[in-house]
Amino acid sequence: MAIGSIDKLHNMPGVLGGYFAKVQLSSWVPDDLTSQLSRDHRHTWVSKKTAEASTIGGSSQPANPEDIGGSRLWRAHCRDCLCRLELVVSADGCTAQNECVDKEGHHIHAHLAKESETSSDQTLGPEAACPGRARCCKCGFAVDIKLQPPIIEPSMFRALENARMTAHQHHPTQGVRDYVATTKSLCALSRNAANGERRPTKTTNEKARGLLRFDAPCNHILEILGFELVGDEFRPPVTGDPQRPTLVLRRLRRASEELSIMTGRAQRRLPEKERMASHAVVPATDGLVAMLGSSSYARRPGALALSLAFTGSGGGGGDVELESAYRVLGAPEDAADSLISWAYTRLADEDSSDEPLTGPWAQKRFDAVSAVSAARGSDELQKLVEAEQMRGMVTTENARLACRAVFGDSVGLDDVDTSVIREVFVARLAEVSSQKTKLELANHLSVLACAKRDQSLCEYAADVKATVESTPEALAAPKIDTWLQLPVGLNNIGNTCYLNCMLQCLFSIAPVRHAVMRYGDGATWNESLVLGRRDSGRRLTELEIKQALRFVQLLKQLFESLVSR
Repeated sequence: MAIGSIDKLHNMPGVLGGYFAKVQLSSWVPDDLTSQLSRDHRHTWVSKKTAEASTIGGSSQPANPEDIGGSRLWRAHCRDCLCRLELVVSADGCTAQNECVDKEGHHIHAHLAKESETSSDQTLGPEAACPGRARCCKCGFAVDIKLQPPIIEPSMFRALENARMTAHQHHPTQGVRDYVATTKSLCALSRNAANGERRPTKTTNEKARGLLRFDAPCNHILEILGFELVGDEFRPPVTGDPQRPTLVLRRLRRASEELSIMTGRAQRRLPEKERMASHAVVPATDGLVAMLGSSSYARRPGALALSLAFTGSGGGGGDVELESAYRVLGAPEDAADSLISWAYTRLADEDSSDEPLTGPWAQKRFDAVSAVSAARGSDELQKLVEAEQMRGMVTTENARLACRAVFGDSVGLDDVDTSVIREVFVARLAEVSSQKTKLELANHLSVLACAKRDQSLCEYAADVKATVESTPEALAAPKIDTWLQLPVGLNNIGNTCYLNCMLQCLFSIAPVRHAVMRYGDGATWNESLVLGRRDSGRRLTELEIKQALRFVQLLKQLFESLVSR
């Protein structure tokens, strides 16, 4: 089956267009590069700065995508790993801005290969690339995608930079100058070779030696470019007809782009007067989002484009990290609550599994939306979570806690069936005399019954709970004092008792607790990073503002963990 077939794309989970452009494509890393990159590598797309780009609205945004043969082409490189991403959008059936007919925007189903495939083009020659295909399930908008590993691997640039910096350990700026001189010279050599230059580069030439050094890292890159060392000179490769680009010519052109990007990246460490405009690069993600017609989705009021790093497990959200939760829902972090709710419902409608409402995928979606709801303190998302709970959904974390309360730490929910749950519950209920403990056990049984999707156990749990609540002791008992509902406290991690006391005092003040828990709704707190704020007449620095926002965010995370106890 072809990678771009409609049937195969239909079976892929859909994501919002903004998430596809900003996150999914940025997380697409070929398997042959994973060993060289960090585990959490994300592509940052950049393109060469052009005269047109520098004059558009006075900004540094890249020029518009190219129009080629009735289609639109967009390409850019990752500034860190140098992968090249190329997208081709057919103009058939699309508006000028490629926008979706639905007001909520595109819902993209994409298949992105992780292993490179080699083309079988007999004219242009074989070339490795990871193919991809994406299509909107609502309007039919489709795009062909290609991710190509770099010609020059990042490790080779690191080796070259280390060699130059080692030679100037006490003068790091000079080391950067030498590194820039080498990458710029290699870029010129590859570009000249692509233009048909046949003159060799002599290793004995004083000027060439001053720029290239001809050490092992430099010679290795020259060999990758196709230069052949014969005697004391490097001879450029034969490229053929520029009008019919061969594989050698295409590799030289791509390598020159990679060398130019690395030159532009390194020269940012030099004084401004030493930087070359010919190697400057600009961010390209906004151009990608615009070409995919995904720049107009509904955003949270006052939300930052990229929120501060945060993982949440409060509010029953389970162990789902917040970033993973957004990934499951296929929504960008700055999407409005209404769009998150819509994405959740859309994924449920598109679930083609045997159990679309209660199966494994439904459980993942519910864990994710619960985590996002808890992190945002959103009333709209909380109503969605409560509606799902009414039909029997419970988070994985709540089910795990209930299982631990009934069986202990050594037993997992998958290890027991419903008959065992009932037997153990009856035994545990007979062991306790406190009305409060019995009610807690009954609540745990209700959670386990929902997690097991067993209707008879759910009915039994409801009967037990009603019986416990209707006993004379329960009816005569006064309402539990608010202070008794608060968690016991925080663990002392080394002379932190006074700090713990202060944090618990803040938590016990209902208005403070509620305000902190609503951080992230875009209305309660001023979450925008706006410079110029003052504290008693003193202007706050950008770092102080970031630290203040981060403090409230961490305080919310702590409060959520206390609530979930």
